[in-house]
Amino acid sequence: MWLTLGLSFATMSIRSPRGRYLSGAILGMFILAYSYGFGSLFCVVLALACYVLLAAHVPHSAALTWIFSMGFLCYLQWQKYVDTFDGWALDYVGPLMVFVQKITMLAHNLNDGRRMAKGQKLRPRQESYALSSLPKISEYLAYIFFFPSVMFGPSFEYKDYNEYIHRPTQRELRAKTKDGSIMPRENRIRAVVRYGATGALFVPLALYSFNGFPAEFMLQPAFMSMPLYKRALYGKAVASLFRIKYYFAWIMADAFCAAAGFGLHEVNGKMVYGRYSNVHILKLEFATSVFQSTTSWNRGTNRWLKYYVYERVTYLKSMRTVLTYLVSALWHGFYPGYYCFFVGLCVGTIAHRAQRKVIRPIVLAMPEAVQVVYNIIGIICTTSFIDFCEIGFVMMTLGKVHTAWSTLYYAPLVGAAALWIFCQIIIVLRPKQRAEKVKKDE
Repeated sequence: MWLTLGLSFATMSIRSPRGRYLSGAILGMFILAYSYGFGSLFCVVLALACYVLLAAHVPHSAALTWIFSMGFLCYLQWQKYVDTFDGWALDYVGPLMVFVQKITMLAHNLNDGRRMAKGQKLRPRQESYALSSLPKISEYLAYIFFFPSVMFGPSFEYKDYNEYIHRPTQRELRAKTKDGSIMPRENRIRAVVRYGATGALFVPLALYSFNGFPAEFMLQPAFMSMPLYKRALYGKAVASLFRIKYYFAWIMADAFCAAAGFGLHEVNGKMVYGRYSNVHILKLEFATSVFQSTTSWNRGTNRWLKYYVYERVTYLKSMRTVLTYLVSALWHGFYPGYYCFFVGLCVGTIAHRAQRKVIRPIVLAMPEAVQVVYNIIGIICTTSFIDFCEIGFVMMTLGKVHTAWSTLYYAPLVGAAALWIFCQIIIVLRPKQRAEKVKKDE
């Protein structure tokens, strides 16, 4: 961790873009080799093989890149599942997951560039990130192995990375303006300290999570003898403490990126760091809907799924949500608990869309006090539902997930399904109510 932070600060002294490309690629490979040994070669093999595939200009290169990169990852995920069926280990598969995102995004960007050259109409975002040519091998490897985020992400677009490499200095920016003024920028060291202090707050909680609330206790008969509300609170503690480990890793990745000067974006008239932050903790913990919760967690992956899976499904559009969650589950691996988690999220997302369409308009027409109560209920229901689904992610095996969920009587899933059915009944009855009203008026 300290090595990556020190190297991130050091790279700010490199002024030439070529030097930044080379240092980014070399340092990224060094960190992976230092962390995972020979296992890091899988990352190099995937990156080089996909570059050859993209350089070949074969038809349907984006689809082929998807098939090869996801197939490569799934094979290694399957080997991991077979070798450690009842457990999880931090290894080179984590960086590979981020590599697959970057490679498939780049493949689509190149494909979008060719489509633009043919005069095809694209979405505005697709046009802004489209590439007219494949980057040089040094630029490509620097993008894939960008060392501040090589371990834990986040992923980002190639054009955003290329702009960072060619970023002008403060002096150059002032020279481009007539009055010599530029938008104020957050102090880099202050940003790193802010992220580091936030991460430090989670260290004791992360350590406590291993022993304070063991997930395995939910499988014991003693747990079932507890009152239901205590079981629910224990399950919430297990899920919440499980997230802490990810909070720490992603916040430290934000610190590394800020140390390297990467991730500036405008907020309220000031350039601040954190553009590619993988998590919005407060938005996640106090989400009023499943959608808000999922978009606040692992945000880099959510952007990838939204813009490169969901929006690009041209057939079976009614199944886009299901297909997107399926790709996400495959990307995560083959532990059955992952699929239970994503099935639960899929049910919750569909139920949320239905209630937003049917119930929310009614509530918005009511007094403000009712809306406040509605939002509070939304926070409680959403966090309870997410915590319940996340237990599947923690337990991993199907038998354990079933045992843990059954101690809570599958209540959140049943409630979400019941909410969706209720909303569908309201939707069906509404035309009849309007027809009856018109008939009475006549």
